[in-house]
Amino acid sequence: AFVGNTMVTTLKLCHNNITIMGLEALCSCLSKRDSLANLTTLHISDLQLQPSYVDMKPAPARAVCNMLSSHPRLRYVDISQNYLEDDAGGLFVDIAKRVVRMTYLNTNGTPID
Repeated sequence: AFVGNTMVTTLKLCHNNITIMGLEALCSCLSKRDSLANLTTLHISDLQLQPSYVDMKPAPARAVCNMLSSHPRLRYVDISQNYLEDDAGGLFVDIAKRVVRMTYLNTNGTPID
Protein backbone atom coordinates (compact mmCIF):
# COMPACT_ATOMS: atom_id res chain seq x y z
CA ALA A 1 0.00 0.00 0.00
CA PHE A 2 2.91 2.37 0.70
CA VAL A 3 5.37 1.32 -2.00
CA GLY A 4 4.90 3.27 -5.20
CA ASN A 5 2.07 5.35 -3.71
CA THR A 6 2.32 8.97 -4.81
CA MET A 7 -1.20 10.03 -3.81
CA VAL A 8 -0.84 10.02 -0.02
CA THR A 9 0.53 13.28 1.39
CA THR A 10 -0.55 12.91 5.04
CA LEU A 11 -0.06 9.95 7.37
CA LYS A 12 -1.63 9.93 10.85
CA LEU A 13 -0.56 7.19 13.23
CA CYS A 14 -1.48 8.95 16.49
CA HIS A 15 -2.62 7.20 19.65
CA ASN A 16 -1.63 3.70 18.57
CA ASN A 17 -0.55 0.90 20.86
CA ILE A 18 2.27 -0.16 18.58
CA THR A 19 5.13 -2.40 19.57
CA ILE A 20 8.67 -1.16 19.16
CA MET A 21 9.21 -3.95 16.61
CA GLY A 22 6.08 -2.83 14.75
CA LEU A 23 7.28 0.76 14.67
CA GLU A 24 10.71 -0.27 13.41
CA ALA A 25 9.13 -2.48 10.70
CA LEU A 26 6.82 0.35 9.60
CA CYS A 27 9.73 2.79 9.45
CA SER A 28 11.78 0.30 7.45
CA CYS A 29 8.99 0.05 4.89
CA LEU A 30 8.47 3.81 4.78
CA SER A 31 12.22 4.38 4.38
CA LYS A 32 12.22 2.70 0.99
CA ARG A 33 12.84 5.18 -1.77
CA ASP A 34 9.48 4.76 -3.48
CA SER A 35 7.28 4.62 -0.36
CA LEU A 36 4.87 7.53 -0.06
CA ALA A 37 7.05 9.69 -2.27
CA ASN A 38 4.92 12.82 -1.77
CA LEU A 39 4.52 12.61 2.02
CA THR A 40 4.46 16.15 3.45
CA THR A 41 2.73 15.65 6.82
CA LEU A 42 3.38 12.99 9.44
CA HIS A 43 1.58 12.70 12.78
CA ILE A 44 3.12 10.16 15.17
CA SER A 45 2.01 11.66 18.46
CA ASP A 46 1.27 9.63 21.58
CA LEU A 47 2.36 6.29 20.14
CA GLN A 48 2.10 4.52 23.49
CA LEU A 49 4.96 2.25 22.54
CA GLN A 50 4.71 -1.18 24.09
CA PRO A 51 5.87 -2.83 26.30
CA SER A 52 6.70 0.24 28.39
CA TYR A 53 3.97 2.51 26.96
CA VAL A 54 6.27 5.39 27.79
CA ASP A 55 9.78 5.34 26.40
CA MET A 56 10.83 6.00 22.83
CA LYS A 57 14.35 4.70 23.23
CA PRO A 58 17.15 5.69 20.87
CA ALA A 59 16.81 2.60 18.62
CA PRO A 60 13.17 3.15 17.56
CA ALA A 61 13.73 6.91 17.50
CA ARG A 62 16.65 6.31 15.13
CA ALA A 63 14.36 4.20 12.92
CA VAL A 64 11.82 7.04 12.81
CA CYS A 65 14.56 9.58 12.03
CA ASN A 66 15.94 7.42 9.22
CA MET A 67 12.45 7.23 7.78
CA LEU A 68 12.03 11.01 8.08
CA SER A 69 15.30 11.64 6.27
CA SER A 70 14.10 9.56 3.33
CA HIS A 71 11.16 11.94 2.80
CA PRO A 72 12.64 15.26 1.67
CA ARG A 73 9.19 16.75 1.01
CA LEU A 74 8.16 16.53 4.68
CA ARG A 75 7.11 19.92 6.00
CA TYR A 76 5.12 19.08 9.14
CA VAL A 77 6.08 16.43 11.70
CA ASP A 78 4.20 15.87 14.96
CA ILE A 79 6.02 13.76 17.56
CA SER A 80 4.19 15.29 20.52
CA GLN A 81 3.28 13.38 23.66
CA ASN A 82 6.05 10.80 23.24
CA TYR A 83 8.61 10.37 25.98
CA LEU A 84 12.02 10.41 24.34
CA GLU A 85 14.65 8.65 26.37
CA ASP A 86 18.19 10.02 26.61
CA ASP A 87 19.68 10.65 23.17
CA ALA A 88 16.42 10.09 21.27
CA GLY A 89 15.34 13.74 21.54
CA GLY A 90 18.57 14.95 20.01
CA LEU A 91 18.04 12.65 17.04
CA PHE A 92 14.80 14.48 16.18
CA VAL A 93 16.44 17.87 16.53
CA ASP A 94 19.25 16.75 14.19
CA ILE A 95 16.82 15.41 11.59
CA ALA A 96 14.80 18.63 11.69
CA LYS A 97 17.98 20.46 10.73
CA ARG A 98 18.69 18.08 7.83
CA VAL A 99 15.21 17.91 6.26
CA VAL A 100 15.40 21.21 4.41
CA ARG A 101 11.68 21.68 3.74
CA MET A 102 10.56 20.89 7.28
CA THR A 103 8.90 24.01 8.63
CA TYR A 104 7.20 22.55 11.70
CA LEU A 105 8.29 20.00 14.29
CA ASN A 106 5.75 19.61 17.11
CA THR A 107 7.39 18.30 20.27
CA ASN A 108 4.71 19.48 22.72
CA GLY A 109 4.73 17.30 25.81
CA THR A 110 7.86 15.57 24.56
CA PRO A 111 10.82 16.32 26.82
CA ILE A 112 13.86 17.00 24.67
CA ASP A 113 17.12 17.90 26.38
